Amino acid sequence: MDELETVYNSPEAGPDSVFRWERRSEALPYVGVVVSIIGEDRCLVVLRKRGPSQFLVQPGVDGDVVVTMRGARVAMPRGAVLPRGHGLEALRSVGDVERLQAVSAWRKLPEWRDDPLHERLGDVVEEAIDKAYELVLAGVEGGPAGLRHLGNLTLLHNAVMSGGVDWVRLDQPPQLVAAGAAGAEYLGLPDLAAVIRRIHTDSDPDYEWRLGALYHEYSGPFGDDAGTIRAAVARRIDVEPQEFGLQSDTITRSRTPPAWRSATARAGHMEPAPTFSNSTRPGSHS
Repeated sequence: MDELETVYNSPEAGPDSVFRWERRSEALPYVGVVVSIIGEDRCLVVLRKRGPSQFLVQPGVDGDVVVTMRGARVAMPRGAVLPRGHGLEALRSVGDVERLQAVSAWRKLPEWRDDPLHERLGDVVEEAIDKAYELVLAGVEGGPAGLRHLGNLTLLHNAVMSGGVDWVRLDQPPQLVAAGAAGAEYLGLPDLAAVIRRIHTDSDPDYEWRLGALYHEYSGPFGDDAGTIRAAVARRIDVEPQEFGLQSDTITRSRTPPAWRSATARAGHMEPAPTFSNSTRPGSHS
């Protein structure tokens, strides 16, 4: 067993450990390989170069899967969540990194995921909200039920937050309000749904102030816009991820990562020898 394999498979290189290799040369283009460990036996392999970065993927594996990395729940391409051994193979192949690029299947990272240490990975809930909103705005028929309900509620929420309850009542169609109420019911927020339904029916002269206050109370606490809605989305995704366009299998990591220590390994077949650094904790740099 070589030094790289020893470090890669050591108990210290557990969940959330990150291995990095970089080629910095005036004569050759910059390229880097980043391997992030997920759980006990899965990993992500990211190819870093000038321009968009890419995931190493298993061809023919479609859809997204929810993973937990550094305490954040994120949606990743399902084909990019690989057996842990694939990461070791990739690190061993950097001596001929151009061949690694040529013989492997890669998928471009969306801009919000383009970060070698996965420090800015979009939260799965935020991505679901973005997808849902875009689906409804595009006027596309069908789509996962969860995304459609969430998109309708997001559309209504944005209208209330930008123009107030009175503007929604006077200038927005009843269908918008009905769809938003149905979205709140779907997410398990009956109090919010009841408030939304009253926007077009409440006869109290002070309805605007009163319903506005209730809407803010039930949609999210002060200082946390839509916080209650986001929490409801997270609970629903836990139960029915496929209704949000996600795979039903969920990969998680240990809640309490072990104490790490820095480790390096050198590969003598490349000149200058590449250095693999194992980031020992979230946000650390060797």
